[in-house]
Amino acid sequence: MKVKLITGKTGKQDGEERQLGRRRLKIMRVHLAERKVDSKLMRIVNLGELSRTTRLLVMIATMQLLSFTALAQAFITNWKTDNPGTSSTNQITIPTTGTGYNYDVYWEEVGVPANNGNLSNQIGDVIITFPSIGTYRVEITGSFPRIFFNNSGDRLKLVLIEQWGNIAWTSMEGA
Repeated sequence: MKVKLITGKTGKQDGEERQLGRRRLKIMRVHLAERKVDSKLMRIVNLGELSRTTRLLVMIATMQLLSFTALAQAFITNWKTDNPGTSSTNQITIPTTGTGYNYDVYWEEVGVPANNGNLSNQIGDVIITFPSIGTYRVEITGSFPRIFFNNSGDRLKLVLIEQWGNIAWTSMEGA
């Protein structure tokens, strides 16, 4: 997640101060830029000028927001479907081994984000059949403890690990 914090002392676009009774609150804008969330605008206030109870509530809400954001970090890979592998030239196989899987997959064609799809609640190997040969960005979220090529399968189709995400990996043996 990229966070751009912009502050200022005037009522301009970068920040503003408001007089509320005897208290002056500085309002800051925080722009969150994430993959599936276009720029969202959140407002936070200077915690030093709030009551203790209000500060506590703001900190709890912020921690919950950050926890949710951390949970949503995907394992992101790029695949070239016509590289050598065991699946067809418009397919990839995401290999697993053992138990503990319950993951979702979102995919989109690189350069053509409107060409996309998703699979939910996968519990083992999954074969994705794309509309055409190409390079595809694949995001995995949820319980995905291990990727297991074991030096075979579609390992040569995987061309890039863009982001490891926050998956709790159990092993990289055979990855």
